[in-house]
Amino acid sequence: MSNRRKKLKPEFFRRPTLEVAEGLLGKYLMVKRNGKILAGKIVETEAYIGENDLACHASRGRTNRSEILYQKAGTIYVYLVYGMYYCFNIVTEREHFPSAVLIRAVEPEDGIGVMKKLRKTNTLHNLASGPGKLCMAFGINKKMNGHSIFGDEIYVEDRGEKIAAEIKKEIEVKIDELKKTKEGDSAEDVKRKTAELSQAIQKAGSEMYKSAPASQGGNDEGGKNAAKGEYKEKQNSGE
Repeated sequence: MSNRRKKLKPEFFRRPTLEVAEGLLGKYLMVKRNGKILAGKIVETEAYIGENDLACHASRGRTNRSEILYQKAGTIYVYLVYGMYYCFNIVTEREHFPSAVLIRAVEPEDGIGVMKKLRKTNTLHNLASGPGKLCMAFGINKKMNGHSIFGDEIYVEDRGEKIAAEIKKEIEVKIDELKKTKEGDSAEDVKRKTAELSQAIQKAGSEMYKSAPASQGGNDEGGKNAAKGEYKEKQNSGE
């Protein structure tokens, strides 16, 4: 691992959402809480892209709830699911185009003692292995909704960890193929190319974290644009 550490800048998040989802693997979510730094390696992400994406909160257009998705890249979007779990997202691409990446799981690195207290568990691999779990572990809540990911209290850090060159190239090829998809292409072609990209990203995550302990089980089927490392979320809940 490189000793180089730097905060991610706005241009990182202005890129196509699928590239951001892949690029966040291996980066570190950093939260300052009561003077202490909580940090975790991002190992699973999921992309939500535009009003045509039925899984995106903007699929019903610009509403009070989805307004954050239309803001500048790097805007934090936090929402509540099932009335009890928060989900943490970062807005991507150009302003007024609704898209974001959901951080689905992280591997705890710094401030683990604080995370255990917040989660009320001593099981390391269960601390942040789902969207709701990581929000609880890092103290992320609705108060952060609309804030910037480029501040001092919450940000994403690059510690120089890289995906193997051959896997990165495979992902780049799949992204390029998806970008070239024309409006007249069949739904099956779009579905196939999206699935191929998702598989390539999952392969990258598995390669990066193959030495990590096995996950605590759960659903291996992520969303259509999921990028995965070693951790898996329980079912499809936010727990």
